[in-house]
Amino acid sequence: MKVSEIRREKRKIEIMLILEEFTSKYKIAIVNIAKRPITICDISLGLKSKTDGFVMVDPVPRGAMFQEVNEIFPVVLTDGEKLELYLSYPINEAIIERNEELVITVFDAESNEISEYKLFYYNDKYGFYTEKKAST
Repeated sequence: MKVSEIRREKRKIEIMLILEEFTSKYKIAIVNIAKRPITICDISLGLKSKTDGFVMVDPVPRGAMFQEVNEIFPVVLTDGEKLELYLSYPINEAIIERNEELVITVFDAESNEISEYKLFYYNDKYGFYTEKKAST
């Protein structure tokens, strides 16, 4: 098998944390950017804060992550398909008002853990995205 074929067959996703500017609501978007389907088995969230020089990550309980139903996994995403999940109000408040950083970990069916995400602002009035910074 050629290297180009191996790369084409690899399953990859992109994770985005999106702030909708006028409503101040955050959502996570997971996009399959590969040619093959990928199964998302679970998502883990944590809030990272600095207190007295120490960095702490506080895990978010399963039922407090999203506004919608929290038990939707596993989800199969085909080529280019996107899964969007709005974060719960307490998580939004922690990010916006207390400046805590969100730690996102996505688990797939092949036992991969993906934690890198990009932060975007979405302008609903004009319908465009602006990338702000990369995070891990």
